[in-house]
Amino acid sequence: MSVFDALLRKLKSAVYRDEILDSLNASREAISKYTLPPVNEAAALWKGKKFNDAEVISLMEGYRKGQGNKPVFDQISLGLEGALRKLNILEKLLKEKKTDVEVTSALTYNRNTLIQLGCAVEFFSVYTRRLLNFIYYRECQGYIEEPIEGPKKVDTEWLITCSRAYWEMLRITLMKDEDLEDKVRRVPENIMSDETRRVLVSVQGVQVLDPLAMGAVSNYVNPFYWFYSHVAGYQAKKYKETQEEAKILELRALHLKKLMERQQDPKLQAELDHIQDRLTLRRQELAEMENDYGL
Repeated sequence: MSVFDALLRKLKSAVYRDEILDSLNASREAISKYTLPPVNEAAALWKGKKFNDAEVISLMEGYRKGQGNKPVFDQISLGLEGALRKLNILEKLLKEKKTDVEVTSALTYNRNTLIQLGCAVEFFSVYTRRLLNFIYYRECQGYIEEPIEGPKKVDTEWLITCSRAYWEMLRITLMKDEDLEDKVRRVPENIMSDETRRVLVSVQGVQVLDPLAMGAVSNYVNPFYWFYSHVAGYQAKKYKETQEEAKILELRALHLKKLMERQQDPKLQAELDHIQDRLTLRRQELAEMENDYGL
């Protein structure tokens, strides 16, 4: 059995286009309501300032290699705005398809590219919120002698492991919309299989199946995420996690502002610790569901 065939056996047999469109809308809401506003606030807070924490500076290394000295939060904000436009392109391309149902055994490279790009945009949004939470936590810790509650080791390791994919995804979100759409449209409609991949790559080169050069991103993005995203309870838990991430970012920004002004606020710190604990528990529940369903 091929690797591809083994993967298909894990999937449900079909997914409705409306399910994918619903997931696009969920990603759109997460970006516009819960990711872009805190990034814009961070851009204002760090205007003219530099990061002080060594771990934060290390995570920014991939950004500096790709974007140079441009303010990082300004660029991420532009990337998120670009991501919203890319979601609109994906929605348009999906609605152009003649079928309302995607059958996994007959999934084409073109449709897979649409699904993979949508999942990558969701990854970009999630990583942005977690990165911002980590940055606030580390920068706040520099003002306080006592250790404060922050992201768990597993979350920090995830940020480090996926950092290259994130900065690559920033590049993709900053692409001109018309260039991205043209590249995606050119992906062939051949049904996915090991054999067709060998033929297409040998004749046209690997770029025919990866026109956006998403190789680094694909290693950390499951192209079949939406085939499972409608499992009962999963989307509700994800949405609640997103809301709590936005709340903790709001409070961490306030906390850092106060610390910069040499103001201690034990009640605010206690609330932050409480929300961070809830987020940790929420992620454990989601990780268990993802493990159960092979996400």
